[in-house]
Amino acid sequence: MTSINSAIDAAGEEAPARAFDTLCIVSPGREEDDQKDQDRLAVVRVSEANGSQLEFAAVCDGVTTSPCSERAAEFVAGRVSTLFDLGGIERAAEGLKQMRQELLEKPLRLEPAESAMMTQLVEEIIREKYSRSFQTTVVAVCVKRGPGTMIKAIGCGDSALFIFRDFGRLLYNNVQVANEYEQFNHATPFTAVLPDSFKLTSDNVLFDFNEFDDDVQLLLCSDGLYDCFASFSEIHNWIDEHLPELQTAGSAAACLVELHERLTRRKGDDDITFVLLRPPSAARNPVSVTLSAGIESSNTLGDRQRSRIGSFFRRLRRSPGPAQKPDYEP
Repeated sequence: MTSINSAIDAAGEEAPARAFDTLCIVSPGREEDDQKDQDRLAVVRVSEANGSQLEFAAVCDGVTTSPCSERAAEFVAGRVSTLFDLGGIERAAEGLKQMRQELLEKPLRLEPAESAMMTQLVEEIIREKYSRSFQTTVVAVCVKRGPGTMIKAIGCGDSALFIFRDFGRLLYNNVQVANEYEQFNHATPFTAVLPDSFKLTSDNVLFDFNEFDDDVQLLLCSDGLYDCFASFSEIHNWIDEHLPELQTAGSAAACLVELHERLTRRKGDDDITFVLLRPPSAARNPVSVTLSAGIESSNTLGDRQRSRIGSFFRRLRRSPGPAQKPDYEP
């Protein structure tokens, strides 16, 4: 399903002037025959009484191996403005933990197994999986414009923030590259995630309000975007070249097919999600392009999950040795 919507001002009253031109892209990847669709983003604009503009943006990448990760990403992204309140990200982490606990306490609805021992084993497998549910990365910014541009950033995990000038001169990033030409280190043996990697001592603040020139641009993205490229310079050049097409849903779809093909060649397909914030210009119209399919959230084990459980136990019955950890993912 493809939709184009103007970026929305959310302030209780319409903001008198927009802070940034905004491009939002969500393009789910595929894993075998399944659509992943675990990324979420949000952009919220607020007009202050003194005329200043506050803009909040977030990208959240639900962890593939974590049950209900798309709900975790949606939960955190949907609270983007409150993440910057005192204790805001801690409350988001606690909310994820509460949802995880509710999932663990909810009775399982399983088809009858061959024996009570089999039933118990299935339940233990699922409970262990649920103990790592509701996991997501997050990168978020609060931008205050006028006069001057002040930016605060928070983050947890491998979702990226790039702050740069025209022609792609990189001013800040959280993926540990020294400049726009240095190659990304795509090997990430461990990815920090909310709620498990919340840091009380820092509130996961990447940097507090720092002043930047008014012409800075910001790119927030999941690893699905930057894993398509060797360096930020390549990302910038690709976006700059395809920007007109990305602002129209039909042509954006073709551009995103190209990205998914790149990603598949490099590491395998994934969700590709990003928010591009650019200084306002009368010649440009803010647009949000979303390429996404609907998801259904449920704790009921569906046909796919039952099939995986059945496959696991068929292998278990054939195996002469101890049972191995299953590849079942609820």
